Amino acid sequence: MFFRTFGSKMLWAVVTNGNVFGLLAANSYKNNHNAPG
Repeated sequence: MFFRTFGSKMLWAVVTNGNVFGLLAANSYKNNHNAPG
């Protein structure tokens, strides 16, 4: 469930923010929470 939710949020961020900002935000979130993948 966590990964599905995270995946949707990451995809939404990429689509709405033009991928650069979305990828940075997703990457920052993953790094801060030590989430795998």
